[in-house]
Amino acid sequence: MNPFRLSICALLLCATAGMAACAQSDSNTAQGDHSLIADTVASAMNEAREKLRTENLDVSSGHVEFSAGHVPGRTRAQITPQGDLLIDGKTVAITPQQRTMLLEYRAQVIDIAEQGMQIGTQGVDLASHAVGTALSAAFSGKSHQQVHAEIETEAEGIRHSAAKLCARLPALRDTQQKLAASLPAFRPYATMTQDDIDRCRRDVEKKDHADFSASN
Repeated sequence: MNPFRLSICALLLCATAGMAACAQSDSNTAQGDHSLIADTVASAMNEAREKLRTENLDVSSGHVEFSAGHVPGRTRAQITPQGDLLIDGKTVAITPQQRTMLLEYRAQVIDIAEQGMQIGTQGVDLASHAVGTALSAAFSGKSHQQVHAEIETEAEGIRHSAAKLCARLPALRDTQQKLAASLPAFRPYATMTQDDIDRCRRDVEKKDHADFSASN
């Protein structure tokens, strides 16, 4: 399956850059429209979670983004819900211990992916709330700075969640490396590096810096 491409920048889109755009929306924007968008996103997220848990997990990319699209030159690899490893659709012979490790790795990937989806959902909720706050400010007399401060408080919570997600990546990499050492067929797909982890952290830090600069 192709879950989705999970990157910190995407997760923070509605929480930061999206927040600024929403806060400046004109009064013709209907709050109901944004509620509908939020409901649609929530429904899509629930569907994605169900697929993650019940369908084969594509690990062909091996990267932090968990992009399940086929990588040229690399045979497709999947981990089934039962812990089988499929290479190009064929089941690889594994020991009970290797199955346990595959299931552990699959569970970690899915858990982190679901955490990422939750952050994305929070971002959509924040964007919707930002619109409502901006509209009400037009009638309450609140300044743009006051509106920004209120929304920024909520956005900070989302950035904190994104940082916690990055902090879980070293453990995932360790599991990936142990699995690769035990199962040669998996080695070509154990490509997460320390740079991937550092990039995740940098994305969050850069977003914080960008927000600070924009507010001054």
